[in-house]
Amino acid sequence: MPRSMTGFGAAEGVVAGGRLRLEVRTVNHRHLNVQLKVPSELAELEQELRERLRAHLARGHVTVTGRWLEEPPEAASVTVDRARAAAVVSALRAAGKDLGLSGDVDLALLARLPDVLRVAHAEVTPDPGAVLDVLDRAAGACVASREREGEALASELRSRIAALGALRSRIAERAPEAKYVLAHAIGCGPTPDYVSWADMFLDTIGGVFPQYPGNFWIEIRDFQCRALKRTLAEVPSNRLLSGTDWTTRIGPPFASYGTMFGVDEDKNPFPPKVASFVKFLKDAGGADEAVSRIGFENARELFKIK
Repeated sequence: MPRSMTGFGAAEGVVAGGRLRLEVRTVNHRHLNVQLKVPSELAELEQELRERLRAHLARGHVTVTGRWLEEPPEAASVTVDRARAAAVVSALRAAGKDLGLSGDVDLALLARLPDVLRVAHAEVTPDPGAVLDVLDRAAGACVASREREGEALASELRSRIAALGALRSRIAERAPEAKYVLAHAIGCGPTPDYVSWADMFLDTIGGVFPQYPGNFWIEIRDFQCRALKRTLAEVPSNRLLSGTDWTTRIGPPFASYGTMFGVDEDKNPFPPKVASFVKFLKDAGGADEAVSRIGFENARELFKIK
């Protein structure tokens, strides 16, 4: 299922006797980039939070915001520095005598003096399991929102593609000699979450045309795309063109566009050579004739190359 890269999810739960709320927001990013803005009590759990997010999200800029809806109760201990209290009482009484002042030192005064009465708060130690449970529910809600938005986007794209198909038919009626190439139709993205537009194109073409039109070609952009096998099975081999991106985006030996972000040139598993091109087609079930046609013959006929 295609997913939007923009999403939001939130969840609440009881943690350390308080009530914690976590919100997860995502926007587009080619890698997984996590930013945490959580209460200081969760600082020691940041690495666990990051690892848990990887189980839900493969890529995107992810912001996790947390706050206490109800603060955890803090255990406190109270101690009196008796030596300091005695010294203060003695000093004040002596000063009162020397200055001829009446009155005596009482407990209310001692309690207000620095370092005589000390209140120590115990640190709040949240249960990791309780925190991760809130995170799982927030991240799950975020993924669900991305799927809803992705499906809405896919539906909109299918509607627009259908409209383009209707326009193509009208144009074909007026100019039957026209030729059309659906550029970058068979392509893929860096992760399984990426919108699989190749399948949407194939679904739409199969729904619009009862028979494959003779003046319509499809470009294969990424030959490592998982939709290549389906493409060879459903589209006549004489209607498939090899896109330039199967070899390079800028110049060899760079990786294919849209599939190998962040990979060093010497580690590219898809070397931009004819052997790679042939292997992809063979592995997808392409016959020798299909390899020849897709590699050159179809383009030669379409563009009248001699």
